[in-house]
Amino acid sequence: MSDESAPPSDRLERRAFLKVGMLGAAALSGCAPATDPVPAPAPAPPPTDPPPPPQAADTPPVPEVGDLVRPAAVPYETWQEPWVWRPEDWPDGRLELNVIATQNPGASTSPGNPRPALFSYNGASPGPTVRMRADGTLRLRVRNLLGRNEQPTPVSVCPDPVELPSEKHRELCRIREALREGDPDNPADCSPFSLPPMFFPDLYSQVLPVETRPGWSLKGHVNGLHNAHTTNLHVHGLHVEPVANPDGTHSDNVLLRILPRADWDARRAADDPELHTLADHEHVGAVDYEIRLPIAAEGGATPHPPGTHWYHPHSHGATHDQVASGMAGFLIVEGDVDDAVNAAMTGEERPDPELKTGRFDYRERLMFLQRVFVNPIDLDAGPRRNSRRAPFVDPVNGVAPPMVMHLRPGAVERWRILNGSVDGAGTKRMMVLRGQYVHKQGRLWRVHTDG
Repeated sequence: MSDESAPPSDRLERRAFLKVGMLGAAALSGCAPATDPVPAPAPAPPPTDPPPPPQAADTPPVPEVGDLVRPAAVPYETWQEPWVWRPEDWPDGRLELNVIATQNPGASTSPGNPRPALFSYNGASPGPTVRMRADGTLRLRVRNLLGRNEQPTPVSVCPDPVELPSEKHRELCRIREALREGDPDNPADCSPFSLPPMFFPDLYSQVLPVETRPGWSLKGHVNGLHNAHTTNLHVHGLHVEPVANPDGTHSDNVLLRILPRADWDARRAADDPELHTLADHEHVGAVDYEIRLPIAAEGGATPHPPGTHWYHPHSHGATHDQVASGMAGFLIVEGDVDDAVNAAMTGEERPDPELKTGRFDYRERLMFLQRVFVNPIDLDAGPRRNSRRAPFVDPVNGVAPPMVMHLRPGAVERWRILNGSVDGAGTKRMMVLRGQYVHKQGRLWRVHTDG
């Protein structure tokens, strides 16, 4: 159907819509050597530049939405990755990881799950990539810049609704249904997740004794969500000291807790003298870590096996919230295997992995995948700050829109893929299809290409 019968405004809107669709298809397909069927107006090139190539005479007309489409050529890569820290480049330095909160991120891809605050390392998600040698040492400082843990936290024998004894749970449902003036013997909704104790402390107190305390006053671990503003660091996948190094410096200790400074101020001002001291595993404000990779063995130490690993917080009660907020990053251990592959592909044992090198344009790409919900509901922030809602996104390296990478025929790349999703529906699949495909309107379409 021709657009000529439509009013001018409708024709403009239709053309703009089709053009956006074409650009989206190009981004999803990665690359295609075809011309743009709807070229955007551009200023004439300066006299010193070569003239642009003419448009092919057989360029097909703009298709209807849903038809097979010829994507526009994308003349440049939009692929991006987090910045890289190499400990050997900074022998006397430490990687600084500042934990901060962002209430309303807008277009930011520092993501979160359905009900946490949004946190990040240094204001970015994912965190910086660590690349280190298998015999190296990673020195870093985690600084907690979050506010006080105000969230009311139930402390009892069984504050987790999933672990509530069945007879107690049925009694809880009957009481709530009676309050609704319904039928207590046939409650409308009695799933464990419909009655989180943090939102129904008075209801729980009728079934079993529940003491509610503010998060800043908790010196130890409790069962369930708590202390979302307390953090630490875990190096996932490494064979290193799990608590402390032989000289007492901090290693991969998941029991260690870095409190916000505001928590410690509140505890010292409290009337309870028990709160005026720190437990052995508690630290205020910041902690310096020293992760030593060489593995102790008889007769000396052996380098750590090379591989793709990652780091993230692992503070009990807050791990899910913080990791789902984007507090994670790659930790790449490079060793003899990497040297051998690099030498075979490029002639160099240690080329820059982010640059195309050698006759195969060999390089590495890091893909940090997540399935997350941008719902900044900070239980410590107050109701007027819980203002933004958005559907879940699937960012790659913290970027939700698809990115474009260019590979010439015969190029070889190594992709390191890490799934940082923490919800049960975050499974990812990678596939390479012969030809080029785009996902459009719930169906998989094959894109027409030349050659």
